Amino acid sequence: MAASEASMAASEPSSAGSSVRDFHDLTDVLPSICGFFTLGELAVFARCCSATDRVARLEIVWAPRLRLTQFAFPDFSLRGSEALSKNPWRFAHVKHKLRLGLAAYERRDFALAIRHYAVAHQIAPTNETVLTRKADAHYANDEKDVAQELYRRAIEVNEDSSYGWNGRSLEEGIPEAEAISRLERATRLNPSNSYALSNLASKLVSRDSSRALEVLNRALALNPRLFYARHTKAVLLARRGQLSEAIRVLDEQVEVHPDDQTGRHLRDDLHRMEVMRRLVHQAIAQPFMPPPPQPVGNGGDAEGDGGAGTGEMEDVD
Repeated sequence: MAASEASMAASEPSSAGSSVRDFHDLTDVLPSICGFFTLGELAVFARCCSATDRVARLEIVWAPRLRLTQFAFPDFSLRGSEALSKNPWRFAHVKHKLRLGLAAYERRDFALAIRHYAVAHQIAPTNETVLTRKADAHYANDEKDVAQELYRRAIEVNEDSSYGWNGRSLEEGIPEAEAISRLERATRLNPSNSYALSNLASKLVSRDSSRALEVLNRALALNPRLFYARHTKAVLLARRGQLSEAIRVLDEQVEVHPDDQTGRHLRDDLHRMEVMRRLVHQAIAQPFMPPPPQPVGNGGDAEGDGGAGTGEMEDVD
């Protein structure tokens, strides 16, 4: 789930073809978008257009009538809310709230992410992307029942929802084989779903460590800000005896997520394990040197000395 800034451009038909120019103030095109708004929405848009432009710059084509032609938001799907394509203002507002929600989610401020996603959900209550992103935030906020209901609704909207099946794999009480099956389905539907890849790897650690490591590397290449993927990778490497590599992975984790206390504690534990292993290896590598023999004294002399030392003094008149 990644949001990227879009650019706002308009083209004006001419005999030589269409030319494209940037609009930095949406008031320039306000008269041409009346058909997409109610009177109330138009009034709000007129008051907020400059702020809207700063928030989300849309790609707009100036044609016989204004129409939205591109929305640079790779994981955003119109499934379940196709009417948004006819309303640039609502489309922009949903995209903006999804972007803010993602930023809050990656900062692990799940309550704020839920508030942003709730606004998007009010505008597009049946949109697949909105449902799954809101579900992710609820799940991370330990509201698992709410999250599972949203995941189910997303799959009802789109049976091939990769993020929906990823979320359904987190359902409590299902067998591990069923969870893996749902995650396999999610990754087939969208090979770029880094969350599904990370969750799949965590299930494969005890079954196929080599494949788990390969899947984790793919997930982190797609999304370096994944929170738990490096934890799983570090534990997997440590189990394979690659402590130095595991510590390096956790160094990256702490750099990306400075507030991750779990990652710091795990890294410290692995540091101690590495030191102990190094000391053991050094002790094993040193040849065994028996202590030198101690010289043995004359037993009789020792007894004689002892006897002389304990004799009584004669009385002297």
